[in-house]
Amino acid sequence: PDTLWALAWLLALAALACLRRPVARWLGGGFLLGVAFSISMKRTVMALDLAGAGALAWLVCRERLERPCPRRGARAAALFLAGLAVVPCLLLLRFASLHALEALGYCLIRHNLVAASARTHLPGARECAVLAAFAFLLWQSRRMARNTPDPALGARRAFLLLAGGLYPVLLFVAWPLVTREDFLPLLPVIYLAAAPVLLAALKALPAPLPRPGWIAAVAVVCLAAAEIRADVSAIRPERDRTALQARFIAEILRLTDPGDYVMDAKGETIYRPRPFYYVLEEMTRWKLQRGELADDIPETMVSKGVCAAAVNNQRYPRRTLGFLKDNFVSVSHRLTVAGKILRPDASGKVFFFAPAIPCEYALVWQSGKGEALLDDRPYTAPLRLEPGPHTLRIVRGSGPAALVWARAVQRGFQPFYQPSKEEIRELRQATRENIL
Repeated sequence: PDTLWALAWLLALAALACLRRPVARWLGGGFLLGVAFSISMKRTVMALDLAGAGALAWLVCRERLERPCPRRGARAAALFLAGLAVVPCLLLLRFASLHALEALGYCLIRHNLVAASARTHLPGARECAVLAAFAFLLWQSRRMARNTPDPALGARRAFLLLAGGLYPVLLFVAWPLVTREDFLPLLPVIYLAAAPVLLAALKALPAPLPRPGWIAAVAVVCLAAAEIRADVSAIRPERDRTALQARFIAEILRLTDPGDYVMDAKGETIYRPRPFYYVLEEMTRWKLQRGELADDIPETMVSKGVCAAAVNNQRYPRRTLGFLKDNFVSVSHRLTVAGKILRPDASGKVFFFAPAIPCEYALVWQSGKGEALLDDRPYTAPLRLEPGPHTLRIVRGSGPAALVWARAVQRGFQPFYQPSKEEIRELRQATRENIL
C-alpha cells in the first residue's frame, strides 16, 4: 500500500500542474489525492505540501497573473473538494454499513494524533541545510516564473518546483514522527525541484555546447539507468523474497487451529486473530514508550490463553520481550510457543518453574526419554498446568528438559530448536529489507 499511495500522490501532483482544462485539473487532482488519503491517512504532510506550494506559487507570481476571480476560485475549490471526497465517502459508507465508524475514527485520526512535543530535538545541521536549500528554491522559482513568457505556465512551473522543495522541509523540520514510508515520494519531488535549476544552469553555459534540451535528455537517461541498476542490485529479483514469510505462515497454520490467538506485531500471521488490539507500528510504539498506552500485552496474553507468538524483537515493547523470553520457547526461526526450558537446582535433579500461560503442557527431553515427578506425581502424559509455582523431580534420565505447549509437540515442533546459518542469514536479510 505504501507504493500505491506514493504513486497516487505523484499523479495528483502531475494532474494539478500539467492538465490544462480546469475541470480535469481540479477534479482529477482532487480525486487522486483522495485516493492517496484513502490508502493512508497519515499522508497529511502531502496535503500540506500541495497547499503550501500553491500558496507560495501564487505569491511569487501574483504580479504577472490576472486578479483572481472569486467565482472561478469557488468553482475550482468545489471541483477539487468533490473529487477529493469520492473515494473517502465510499469508504465511509462501507464502514457505516458494518457499524464500524467509531473504530474507523479512532484508528485513522485519534490514534495518530501526536503532540508537538514529539519532536524533542532542536534543529540540527540537516534541518538548517534543508531550510537553506528551500530558500534558494524559493528565489529560483520567482526568477523562473519571471523568465517564462506565459504567466500561467510560469506559475505551474513554480508550483512544481516549490512542491518538490517544500516536502523535505515539512518532513525534516516540522513533522513530529518520520517513518521509512515518508521517504517514498522524496526522490521524485527532489528531481522535480532540481530539474528547472539544472535547466537554467545549462542555458547559462557558453553557446558552442549542445542545446540544453539534448543535455537534459541524456542526463535523464543516465539517471534512469543508474536508478534501475541500483534497484536491481538492492532487490535482486532472482531471489524469492516471499519464501520466509510463506514458510512462517505454513507453520502457523500447522500449529494452530482457526480461532486460536497468535501474538504478532502487525498482523503478519494473517489467518489467526491477534490478542492485542493495537498494531505495533511506529505510532503505537511511540505512545507505549511515553506511557500514553499501557503495555498490558503480557496480561492480555495470559487472560486469553495465547500459546503461540511470532518472533519480532524490533517491534515488541521491552516488557513484552521479557515476558516472551521467560515464558515462551522457540520452535522455529520465527515462532515461539508457551513453555520453559527447565533449569535444575544445585543437585541437578529438581526443577522449579512457574508457567504464566494456562494450557496443557508436555515434558520433552533433549536426549531421549526419562521419568519424572511433576508436583510429586508421576508424569505419564501431557496435563494442564495453571499459572504459579511447580516442581519437577527427575527420577531417571539426564540432560536438559522442557515443558512445552502439548499441541506443538503433537504436531511435530520441538523446543530445542537451533536455527541454521542459512535461516539466520535469511532472517537478517529480510529484517534489513523490511520484509517482515
